[in-house]
Amino acid sequence: MKLMTGLAIGLICLCVVLPAAQAQDARERVQPAFDHYRGKASYTTVEMVIHRRRGNAG
Repeated sequence: MKLMTGLAIGLICLCVVLPAAQAQDARERVQPAFDHYRGKASYTTVEMVIHRRRGNAG
């Protein structure tokens, strides 16, 4: 009976710990992609030319 209780507790612990470890692993895999997206991939340069009329300023 003690063996069955120990096995049941061990199984419950595994069911609680394993999903948390998988979630952390997924975050570690996706984080570099987000860093790239926020960093160099979203960089933009803009050039603006302003044309002013010559003549009467009034």
